[in-house]
Amino acid sequence: MIVLWDLDGTLLLDESPEGGLGVFAQALREVSGHEPVSIPDRHGKVDWQILDEIRQGAGLPVSFAGPLTRRFKELSQEWYSTPANACTPVPGVADALMAVHDAGWVNALITGNSKVRTRVKLQSAGFDLDMFDWDHSFFGEIYPDRAALARAAARAVHQGVLVGDTGGDGVAANAGGFAFVAVTTGGRWERRRVVREVRAGARRGRLGHPAGRLRRDRDGARSVATAPSRGSPASAPRGGSRGPRRACRARRPRRRP
Repeated sequence: MIVLWDLDGTLLLDESPEGGLGVFAQALREVSGHEPVSIPDRHGKVDWQILDEIRQGAGLPVSFAGPLTRRFKELSQEWYSTPANACTPVPGVADALMAVHDAGWVNALITGNSKVRTRVKLQSAGFDLDMFDWDHSFFGEIYPDRAALARAAARAVHQGVLVGDTGGDGVAANAGGFAFVAVTTGGRWERRRVVREVRAGARRGRLGHPAGRLRRDRDGARSVATAPSRGSPASAPRGGSRGPRRACRARRPRRRP
């Protein structure tokens, strides 16, 4: 079993100025000299998608795409390597990762960030990169959106669970046919959003169960678990502390006649 972890808001919090928004704008300025730079809404989008929208918004031809992406990765490395811009690990997530590992499951990643940004963010937050299986991790530098990213993951991961903090992560899990566990760790505004989106998606049947399950873990954090897809296990690994185990548990839906 492979547990595919989302990055931002799930494993770590990007609390650098504007969440590193300026890196996108700086990359375009340096590559094209274009001013002003308009940054689209980044919520739920992969890096490739954001950069492509920035390029098109500036009226630049597709020939700028490669140089823009390369410079963006270089600037991201510099940005998050600066101590003042370091990310912060989500409380309790180290125990959750260890619980998965101790049970013989595999920790991997699925994120809209590029691989370079993912590695430097994790390093800045103090994570051990060897905790993750990079051969079964998936990044947003070559896929047009999160659904395409999840479908690519599904071709390589045949038994997996996706853990994320937004309704968009739930949509991605659905696209890839993965069980989905939603955690409301992405900040106060994000907690309200994920509960609302996951419940709405569950009622529409998009997340595989008539209703998401809202609960509190031992630290008082709220989490929503949706049912696993067909063929997925009904519960997370045993072992570890009670908090992480509950945070990774999902319930199998009843079969309707």
